[in-house]
Amino acid sequence: MKIEQELPEIFEKFGEQRKRSFLEIKEYKDRGIPVVGMYCAYFPPELAIAAGAVPVALCSFAEETIPAAERHMPRSMCPLVKSSYGFAIEDKCPLFHFSDLIIGETTCDGKKKMYEMMMEFKPVHVMELPNSQSERGYEFWRGEIIRAKEYLEEFFHVVITEEVLRNAVHLNNRIRMSLKSLCEVMKLDPAPVSGEDIQVNDDEFDYVYYTYGLSIYGNLPLVEPLEYKDVNKIKEFVVAIDTSGSCRGELVQCFLNKTYSILKS
Repeated sequence: MKIEQELPEIFEKFGEQRKRSFLEIKEYKDRGIPVVGMYCAYFPPELAIAAGAVPVALCSFAEETIPAAERHMPRSMCPLVKSSYGFAIEDKCPLFHFSDLIIGETTCDGKKKMYEMMMEFKPVHVMELPNSQSERGYEFWRGEIIRAKEYLEEFFHVVITEEVLRNAVHLNNRIRMSLKSLCEVMKLDPAPVSGEDIQVNDDEFDYVYYTYGLSIYGNLPLVEPLEYKDVNKIKEFVVAIDTSGSCRGELVQCFLNKTYSILKS
């Protein structure tokens, strides 16, 4: 297996935020750490961690790559599928570009077709989902997880032991507890930060930042910023008041009341 380490040819055309995203994950690749890309949320990321890889979520919701995907897919296809495939074929997603292996699941016909097409330029392993929540469905899914484990072992030339897998489960549970704590904080009114600013949920969570924080700081996980969004925001807001004799007290009071009402809203 050859680990992808080179930047895409169109790297210089990207915005600064996307360039940073490419360079950040490239640091892992330069250290020989493989990346497993995953769609949806059925594949247990603990398996990738136990195999010594970094699991990353790949589902995309941006519209910019849909036209490229529609050159290969019907326009009636799901926008999420077209966006995800468009990022893949245009090489605009740092996570997909540096993914050594893609794990997919048979969640819908659109995704299944997308995986077939991706197999032409990326290694892809597809997990079959059971069609019912039953004892038979449970046993079927258990078999698929074992099959995925064996595939990862063969692909990355590693052995996933029970001890390593348990450690990966403990790490992932810490991630889930951190996300739950974040959700509790976000219940505050007003919320300390908007969901758009952090965009964290179980389906889109990126392990690169989180595990990097744990490896550097021990107990401080990091939450990634949006990867494809260059947003200019005012980080600091200064209120300057002229307290000299040129301003009347009533005018200053009126200004403060107006400023307070704006900031409060």
